[in-house]
Amino acid sequence: MKKHWMICLMLCLALCACSGNPGGNGDKTPDKTPEELAETLLDGISFGDTLTEAPFDTGCTLYRLEAEGLSGVFYMGTGASAEELTILQAEDETRAEEVETAAKEHLDYQKDSYRDYIPAEMEKLDRAVVLRQGKMVIYCVSADKKAADQISAAFGE
Repeated sequence: MKKHWMICLMLCLALCACSGNPGGNGDKTPDKTPEELAETLLDGISFGDTLTEAPFDTGCTLYRLEAEGLSGVFYMGTGASAEELTILQAEDETRAEEVETAAKEHLDYQKDSYRDYIPAEMEKLDRAVVLRQGKMVIYCVSADKKAADQISAAFGE
């Protein structure tokens, strides 16, 4: 009888250990708001251009996103550089996946645009960060080669 209970206990422990998140993107949305994360990242990441907060609707249009069900901030450079910081929080993870896809498509568009317009910006665009955790998505293009590490730290990864 003791063996039976030990086997059951071991099976339960094994099942608990295997019940992690199979999605791979993490299911925990950061505790900070998009605005708080933006403040942290704007203070910690070196941007070669002056970033200015864009109106929310303008940012959504630029990313080809419907604003409904989203909150967040868009910081854009002057246009003389590809530098940007966008942090969006969706109402659910399905919507966050759509935002992540839109951010990746925006990055592809930026690469196509800057390749001929200002080729020197391609190095920044090749290091761009698109990261989703739970319902939040960050898109960052910066001259700072350590931006990805700082974003991961701010996300709590």
